[in-house]
Amino acid sequence: SGGTLIECAQALLQHGAVNISAFVGHGIFPNESWKKFLHSNNPKVYFNTFYVTNTYPNTQILIDKIPFKVLSIAQILCNICFQ
Repeated sequence: SGGTLIECAQALLQHGAVNISAFVGHGIFPNESWKKFLHSNNPKVYFNTFYVTNTYPNTQILIDKIPFKVLSIAQILCNICFQ
């Protein structure tokens, strides 16, 4: 649900971190928990970039939302298929 990531980010900020990013390989985000990471919804903790792959259908709604960056795995799958 993202609570642990937010707690980690808060701890990093308290210890002087300036930029914080996260990566989730398969972002399911139950109950629209992705909203916790939007800059507009969480002024206390900002992830500069939150990387997530497009391996789950709901990640398409994150494409234009800050701080999310949706990474396509299409090229990786093509490379595997044609080896």
